[in-house]
Order: sequence, then C-alpha cells, then structure tokens
Amino acid sequence: MLHTILIVDDDPLFARQIKGELLARDYLVHDQICSTAGKALEIARSHKIDFALIDVHLEVPAAGLTLAAKLNNQNIPFIIYTAHHTAEIFTEAKALGPYSYLVRPFDGQALDHAIQLALRHHAVASASTAPFLVKDRQGCLVALNTDEIRSIQSVGNYCYFRMREESLSLRGSLSSVFKDLSDEHFVRTHRGYVVAWRYIDRINVGEEYLLVDGQRLPIGGKYKRQLLDAFKRRNN
Repeated sequence: MLHTILIVDDDPLFARQIKGELLARDYLVHDQICSTAGKALEIARSHKIDFALIDVHLEVPAAGLTLAAKLNNQNIPFIIYTAHHTAEIFTEAKALGPYSYLVRPFDGQALDHAIQLALRHHAVASASTAPFLVKDRQGCLVALNTDEIRSIQSVGNYCYFRMREESLSLRGSLSSVFKDLSDEHFVRTHRGYVVAWRYIDRINVGEEYLLVDGQRLPIGGKYKRQLLDAFKRRNN
C-alpha cells in the first residue's frame, strides 16, 4: 500500500532534500512542502495524508510540536525531527507520541528505516484496536481498520462502511456502531450517516450537506448544531 507523506519544514533546501530521498525510494509525497503549522493543518484536513514529517521549529519556536498534537486528533502518525536537539525538546516531543524522533543531520536510509518502522507500528496499533469484524464482497469476515473508513451508512438492518476502494457490511444499528467509535475521529451527521473527520472535504451548513472524500452526504437538521460545535472544538 502506498502512503502519502506530508513534509513540514521551513528550511526549503533541507525539505527538498528529504522529498528527493523519499521519491527515490518510491514513496508518495504531497506536492506542497509546508513551511507553517497552519498550512500543514489545512492540507491535512483537505487531502488524504497518511503520514507527516515535522520539524520542531517552524514559523515560531516549537510550532511543530503544536502541530503534532493536532495531527494526533486526526489520527495521522508522524515523525518529529530537529537540528536543535535538547533534552527539554525531546521530553516535550516524546509526550506527543511520535513514531520516531530524529536529529539532523540524518541520511535517506535512516529516514527510510524510521518511516518503515513507524508505518508498521501504526498499522499494528490500528489493527489491534479494530472494534469490528465485517463482511467483504465475498462474504468473508475481515477485521476492519477504522483508519480506512470514510463514512458509514445505515440501510435497513445493516451498516455499510465505505472505504477507499470497497464497501463492507455489518449487521446492526448505526447507533451501536457509533458507540464503538472514537468521537475524536468520527461524527454523527445524519440519522443514516456517520463520517470520519479526516476525510471531510467541505461542510455546507446552508445547503445541509458535506463532502466526504469527494462524496456528497446529507446533514440532518437534528445533527447540525452538534456537528458545528464539534468542529469548533477541534479547531480551537
């Protein structure tokens, strides 16, 4: 599986060097290198980002650590690195749960190994917390990785999980499914829909719809206020 990596660094020369090393190893890298935490958050909310490489110091000291804390809320794994290592910075970074911490200078091989280990650990952690066994198109039971869920639709006695390339089903109510999901990563938007925050492209309250990974889904009047309140909390 290919993963899209976002580079966040205000040193354009070093950022381009990292990008070149990743492309040479067949990683997918987001076209835009972010020099500020604000731009990185904007891209993480509007694009499918699987992994982030974050410099500690961006437009202001330690802005990368603030960014890392917010990416945690979107369940986007990351590696933190810095050219200005201190014990204090490491302690602050460690508390955010990065998958690795690197000190510049580091070479492409060291970065590649760190990313491979990080993606592996993240996949194992995600699988170990998967709350559902669902049926695929062949009727086989599979453990569901919740990171891949775009939306969940309730139809009759079944819930259908929309993934990147397929739809999986589970017999049960949407309310019971939603109870087993983290409200940090999912939100109820309609009596028939639950959506993943990280895949929301746009919220149009006036016309009562939202775009989730390119798909237009309704916003129920009953859920409009709680959707907006949750959105404000996430962006504070």
